[in-house]
Amino acid sequence: MSCSIFDFVDLEAESPLHHIKLWKELSLFIRQCTHSQRTDLFYSYFELAEQIVVELEQPQQWLFYKSVLHNLIETIEDPTIPAHWRRLCFDSIHRPLLCLKRLVANYPHSDLKVFELRHLYISVNSQLNIAFARTPF
Repeated sequence: MSCSIFDFVDLEAESPLHHIKLWKELSLFIRQCTHSQRTDLFYSYFELAEQIVVELEQPQQWLFYKSVLHNLIETIEDPTIPAHWRRLCFDSIHRPLLCLKRLVANYPHSDLKVFELRHLYISVNSQLNIAFARTPF
């Protein structure tokens, strides 16, 4: 019997490893727009991400939030994804960016991370401009 994201209700009662598996499944659902009418998946995706990040060290938190960001960007860039779903990804992109900004404030050697974050902002802006020029929504 196959296990689906919709089989899980109580996120609080599950183990950290289960949260990671569930988050990966949600990442795929969002990336592939498997359930385009289930916009509530975004809430679960970000809520679960916050539960996972608490268990990570700062360098892993940085990488984790970047993976959330890149998942959203890849979905926005994909012209085969419905426009409303790409728009939801665009409307949600601020969440991982703000989390990264919050991390920079508490990071040792934050000057390097500030530079990296600025570079990331420029890169995201460039990627989104290209995506919108190709397939606006």
